[in-house]
Amino acid sequence: MILSINKDYYSKLPSNSKDIKIGIVPDAEAQVSMVMALDSDITSVSLSDLSKFYEKEFNITKYEGRDYESVIFNYDNKFLKDVNFRKAISHAINKEKILEEGYMGNGKLVNFPLNSKSKYYNNDIKQLEYDKEKAKSYLEKVNPSAEDKQLSKDENNKDKNSSKENKNNEIKGKDSDKDKKENNKVEIKKMISKLNLKIVVNKNNSERVKSAYLISENLKAIGIKSTVVELVDKELDEAISSKKYDLALVGWELSSVPDARNVIENIGYSDEKLTGYITSLINATSQSQISDVYKSLQAYVNDNALFMSLVIRHDYIVTNRRLEGKISPNDFDVYEGITNLNIEVKK
Repeated sequence: MILSINKDYYSKLPSNSKDIKIGIVPDAEAQVSMVMALDSDITSVSLSDLSKFYEKEFNITKYEGRDYESVIFNYDNKFLKDVNFRKAISHAINKEKILEEGYMGNGKLVNFPLNSKSKYYNNDIKQLEYDKEKAKSYLEKVNPSAEDKQLSKDENNKDKNSSKENKNNEIKGKDSDKDKKENNKVEIKKMISKLNLKIVVNKNNSERVKSAYLISENLKAIGIKSTVVELVDKELDEAISSKKYDLALVGWELSSVPDARNVIENIGYSDEKLTGYITSLINATSQSQISDVYKSLQAYVNDNALFMSLVIRHDYIVTNRRLEGKISPNDFDVYEGITNLNIEVKK
């Protein structure tokens, strides 16, 4: 297939622009082979094939792609319904170490499911940073919203006894309330110590598997036990759809146009405010309106630790060194700037 220069293009084209010949091949292996054999000058490649091109014949251009990695929570777990518990987990996770050791540096840390170069991505909103002491302090504030039958029974008994014994004694009543709160705090602490969070991950994705074990180690450091369960594709889908997990390390392919709604609508959490933001995005009619909504939405997601963003993976363009000029690939157009390239003429 030949892409011919559009002489009537509305913008000025470089004077040395040439037609582009596109070769259609059956698979990625053939695509890589053609470039290595110098039968093709330019192609996009995956990380697994990148090492084949570290030679003097090729240039490699890295860019932020569309493969987004995150951790989602199971909101059927009464502890994960508690924002303090989610913040404790978020502060406990060393995301920089996950990027370097789990994803081998192949990606960029992000705080939201949008490309970090997007006009709607807010760089001023920072993720909950890695801080074990902050994580432990949030654990101290945890008070699960869902009722634990035994705990509720004990508390009700204490309430009845307190009511009888302290009916006419205000000071003793206050002391009893204080004791009850302390006892409740001790009970919750015991419950947390007995937790064993189930972290599910695709066993065929080595980067996610490494990252899952790093997350498990981080949680152990603040006193939360967890077990990593490696599953194949169908098993993982089933575990997530049937809520047989506590944390899930998952990947998403972001839209080619900036739109985080698919991720937000599939994290398993909803409330009136979040629904309002989604509706506002749908109804927004200008870039400034969309930008304002995303600014508020990103702050809301971060303040409530609704899920944990990790990285957006890098993608790569390989070019034959006989090409001169600079290409500027991005998540929307991997061959952006191809008209700037020219074939070197040897003298």
